[in-house]
Amino acid sequence: MKRTLLFAALSAGMLISCQDAADVVDQLEDEVSTEIEDLEEEEETETTEELAAINDESKHVEGAIECITQQYALVQEGKFDEALEYYSAKIKAKMKAKIDEDPSITEQWKAGTNVPDEMFEEIIESIKEDPGFFVFEDGMWRMNQK
Repeated sequence: MKRTLLFAALSAGMLISCQDAADVVDQLEDEVSTEIEDLEEEEETETTEELAAINDESKHVEGAIECITQQYALVQEGKFDEALEYYSAKIKAKMKAKIDEDPSITEQWKAGTNVPDEMFEEIIESIKEDPGFFVFEDGMWRMNQK
């Protein structure tokens, strides 16, 4: 009888500890899930805030800088169709026609964006001084020159 009682006590203890372990695992999964959701929201907010000026008509200088920065990055990645979206409709049509006529232009375009950091900073500074080559069109700042 002592063995039966001892076995019952051990079994009950194991069941209770297994249930506690399951509860702890569930709690940890919930915490990790919440943390992941929080990080995703934070990243989305940061991205939105980082590029907020490009869609804000009142932020000409900041929007122009975001426009040129995004376009350069896309060109360097070889995403020319996406990069064309950062041109005004007038310039985009001209560039598209030139690229269709001579696709090697994309390589020249890409080479033109491979500038030293100092030179890119000079470009940014000149945009800060005079963002006149950028127009607000269809809800975002776009470059109005090639």
